[in-house]
This record gives sequence, structure tokens and C-alpha cells, in this order.
Amino acid sequence: MNLKEINMNDLPEDVKKIFNIFDREWTPIYLVGGCVRDMLLGTTPKDYDFTVETPPENIENILRLYHIPFNAMSAKYGTIVARIGNEEYEITSTRKEADYVDNRHPEEVIFGVSIEEDLKRRDFTINAMAMDSKGNIIDSFDGNKCFDLGNHLIKTVGNPETRFKEDPLRIMRALRFSITKGFQLDAATQKAMVDCKDMLNNISKERITAELRKILTAGVDIQPYFANSDMMKVIKVIIPELGPCMHFEQHNKYHHQDVYNHILSVVDNCKTDKFEVKLAALLHDIGKPQTYVTDAEGWGHFYGHAKVSRDIAETVIDERLSLTAREKDLVLALVEHHDMEVHVTEKCARRMLNKFDRDFLSDFCILRQADRDDHVNLDPNRPLVNLNNFMATVDEEIKKNTAVKVSDLAVRGNDLMDTFHISGPIVGQTLKALLDAVMDEKVTNDKDTLLAFAAQYLEKDTDLEEER
Repeated sequence: MNLKEINMNDLPEDVKKIFNIFDREWTPIYLVGGCVRDMLLGTTPKDYDFTVETPPENIENILRLYHIPFNAMSAKYGTIVARIGNEEYEITSTRKEADYVDNRHPEEVIFGVSIEEDLKRRDFTINAMAMDSKGNIIDSFDGNKCFDLGNHLIKTVGNPETRFKEDPLRIMRALRFSITKGFQLDAATQKAMVDCKDMLNNISKERITAELRKILTAGVDIQPYFANSDMMKVIKVIIPELGPCMHFEQHNKYHHQDVYNHILSVVDNCKTDKFEVKLAALLHDIGKPQTYVTDAEGWGHFYGHAKVSRDIAETVIDERLSLTAREKDLVLALVEHHDMEVHVTEKCARRMLNKFDRDFLSDFCILRQADRDDHVNLDPNRPLVNLNNFMATVDEEIKKNTAVKVSDLAVRGNDLMDTFHISGPIVGQTLKALLDAVMDEKVTNDKDTLLAFAAQYLEKDTDLEEER
């Protein structure tokens, strides 16, 4: 594949300004990493990162000289964040690192080395290119980085085991780049990913989650990559609970894939880039192997698998991932209710709004449809509910301001206590009965009507109590 020629005139003015400042001070500066890769591929970079052949304190001095505001909080790691207008640019000192002692941190870091030396420490050849202020590409370390990029190849810089031992998260990064860029993994790199996979256990939940989030929200199908026999070994380290799903045949007339591949298909079928929905899809059937039974005809069934999957998903999240409380609650609710049946009726819409909010129902419909899309041999005598029509009905009920919560009623607990001289649990029970009546369209939601219905309800309740 031919790479694009970079036109320096096309660079943002801020980028040109930074180049010019350091050129005036006779300090070699380069664009480096992903932005060079993306420009050579003909795409506009999200960020422009610089590296400079000088220690961090000199970077600070040059920025001060030209009155460029900066944040030096990461200066001890060699990075200064310069601000020009509303944009921020990382300017990092070139560095050389000694051996890594904990799969993350080197024993020693030397700043201000040559650009060639700096590129040697980077992860993959496609990220190990630099460009100077004249537009020259620095690809002199091994002479094949541009070749790898042009041939869509993910390959480590130098020995792959060494790179992965320095930072095992690079295993997930290699997988991510392969998925998001559509690149092939170099054979030696792929082998080392498998050989070093157990080192991922040394990586924090936060870093694992960050990579998984990028993979699941990239808008690219994951099944061709996650179902690769080597990558399955890696996935089992990241989420061991998915292991039993691999090669677990469903023996079910509605499914044509094993549990694991069905899960991956559902992830890919989800028409959203929302992380919580994608993660719920990845975990929605994780409890199937534990609930598998066969009937007299040999067909497989998974009774109660949604609840079991929810419990396993909670373990995965608590022990292996880092989510906010809100994210966790949404994922678990989606997993638990992913096979919930709904109907295109006003009554069902009201009942669903009583239990869930509108955003959850929208996410649920995305996951439910994605799950359906991987089913086969559906019963023609049992037509599927149109989930778009269901959501339209939900929205109509919201527009009508229909009472779906006790708080929506035209009466309050105090009204019942003052009118009927009651207190305690019976107040809440009566309010619930009123809400049920309103949602079932037995009564209208106005105060007089509700109080009249409450009188009947309480009289009936009293009669029942006397009978007891």
C-alpha cells in the first residue's frame, strides 16, 4: 500500500507555531507516534504529540521565553503540556529507559537522547516514526517501519517478548490496533502475545478497562479478532469467565453458533458506541454454561441464565474492571433483563416506565435487537415485537405525562391520611393500588376520582381484614 505524502502546509497553525519556536532555539523537535502514522495513512490525527531532543527543564524554559502557557505536572515523566488557545499539546523529552522491574516502570530514565534512540523504546513499528519540521520522516532504526505501516502490519519494535515484558498492556494495545486499524498481527508478535498473556494479571483494572473501552466503542466488529484461537487465549486472561463459553455448543434450534461466538455476534450487532451496552452484550450470556440442560428431544435450554449471567457479570466488574457505580448498575441491569419480553401496548409501556427510565429502555432495545439478530429458525406463529414501535409507544406515554410512578399521582400520602385517618404501611399500599388502577386505565389521574377509588379500596381492605 502506498502511503500518503504529508503536506506541511496542511498542518494546524498551532503545530507550525510549536515547530517554529523550537527551530528558532536550535532545538530538534519532531511530531511522533500516532499522529505521524495517521497522516501517512491519509487520516487527520486526533492529537499532535511532539518529542524534543532536550531535557524537560529546557522545554519549560523555551516555552516561558515565548510566553506559551504550560502545565508541568508530568515533567518528572518528561512531558510538558503546552496550551495554545483552547488546544493542548504534549511536548515530551526524548528518553532512553533502563530495564523494567515491575512490568511498567524502568529502573532509570535518561532524557534528551537522540530521536533514533527514543524510537527504539516504543511499542510498535507503526507508532515508532517521527517527522521533523521539514516534513522528513525518521524511520532509520530498522528501516522497515514505513514498510510495516504500508502493509498494514502490527509488529513490535525489536524483540516482542521484551516489549511486552516492559508493559504487558501492549498485548491489549496490539489487539486494539489490529481491530481498529484492520491490520494483521506479525507472526512473532502474535506468538509473544500468547506467551506473555499471563503478565496481564499484573496490569491494573483501570488500564485494562481503558483498553477494553477503546476496543468495544471503536465501531468495528470484534468477532474476527476475538474468535481467533490465539486471541481467545488472551481473552481468557482478561475475562476468565468467558472461557467456559468458548466452544460451548448450544444444541438449540434458535442458535447456530456456540455461546462465545453468539456473544461476539451480539456485541457486533449492537447499533451503538455506548460502552455500557457493548459490555453488557459481551457479558449477557456468560452464565449459559452453568444453566445448560437438555430436553427429551436433545435440545439445549438455558433456564434462568439471565440472572446467573448478571451475577457472573458482577464478579467480572468487581474483580477485573474499573467502572463507575452508574456504569456498573446499567451493565448489570441490561444483562439481567436482556431477554425481557415487551409488547407494543400503552399498558406495557407504562409498566416498563414504572420499573425503568426511558434511557434504560432505549439501551435495552438495542441489546435485545442485537440478540435477536443472531437467532435463526424463529417461530412464525410467534411474530417478534417491533422494538422501534415499542419505543415509539414509550415516548408517546412520556409525552402524555402518564402517571407511571407514585409521585406522578394527583394525590399524596398526606391526602390519604387526612381524608381517611389512616397511617403506616396501608398508606403506601393504597398509593400503589391507585397507581395500578391509573396505569390499567381503570380510573383517571385526578384528585377526586382517586380519593373515591381509595375509599372503595380501603373499604374492601377493611372487609377483608374483618373476615380474617
